[in-house]
Amino acid sequence: ACNEFTTHVMNLLREQSRTRPISPKEIERMVSIIHRKFSSIQMQLKQSTCEAVMILRSRFLDA
Repeated sequence: ACNEFTTHVMNLLREQSRTRPISPKEIERMVSIIHRKFSSIQMQLKQSTCEAVMILRSRFLDA
């Protein structure tokens, strides 16, 4: 999902570069931001999943 979204954003930036100048540095910065946000989401998802599994485990072990 991250790679697909990054590709999509890069295509949008390429289209915009026809209207205004976009430096390679700006593109790198945008890609970096996307990767950071996806990593953060991935970490939150893992944490939520782990918490849910632990809750289910405790319920079944207590039953």
